[in-house]
Amino acid sequence: MERSNWLFGPEAAWFTGEYLDILPAPNIKSSPLSVVKRKFYIAMSSRTGSTLLSETLIRYGLLVGEYFSLAHVKQMKQRGVQDYGELCSRYAAEHAPNGAFGAKGTLQMLMPLFVAGEFPTGIPQWKFIYVTRLNLVRQAISIVVAEKTEAWDSRSKRNRELSDGDYSAAEIADRMRSILTGQAWLEFFFASYRIEPLRLTFEQIVADPSKVADHVADYCGLARNEEFARQEETQPLQSQTTELNLEWERRFRRDVWTLPL
Repeated sequence: MERSNWLFGPEAAWFTGEYLDILPAPNIKSSPLSVVKRKFYIAMSSRTGSTLLSETLIRYGLLVGEYFSLAHVKQMKQRGVQDYGELCSRYAAEHAPNGAFGAKGTLQMLMPLFVAGEFPTGIPQWKFIYVTRLNLVRQAISIVVAEKTEAWDSRSKRNRELSDGDYSAAEIADRMRSILTGQAWLEFFFASYRIEPLRLTFEQIVADPSKVADHVADYCGLARNEEFARQEETQPLQSQTTELNLEWERRFRRDVWTLPL
């Protein structure tokens, strides 16, 4: 396994440590994902439209998922996976049916690819799409609302309705800091490996998901696949922004200057 100094330095060692607590590194010389010729990663933070984009990309035979999240890796261990080499072998066999493999996630979710030996050597074989949100305040509010209601998309049932009493400027500010920290790590990763990702915004995706998916498919060299197109979600995702979200945004912009530094 190749190690880059910044990745395994004291500032980010915990990223990899969490994954190595679940599965060990493989004793192999090459990554099992090397057999997949077209590989893509949607780099994102929560509430940026990545789920909507991923579902729209199904029509191109790309089955994008958070395959390298801690929760997903734990599930794969329960299915009998022994190390990160075997994990990547399973993904190559099960999640690249059209000869293309797509994953999405934060910088932390890239760590298994380093552990498995796919990165950094194989980085030039990957296409990166980077999704952000122009309205950072509204993004943070969306995260806070989803955390409190446990409804992360429009198909999920809220565990409760929120009121003005649930509002917290400090919570919103904390989520904003977390978002910006994650974005900084991703920008560091892109700059370190001379990656020029395709940059998209939440606002572009929700305005015209099909147009953005076509743009991504063209960037990634994917052709429309009618067999996969029939598998698209029949219940489309809807915006979860409510009047309460908008009111919280107005309140936060009034309150932010009173928060302690």
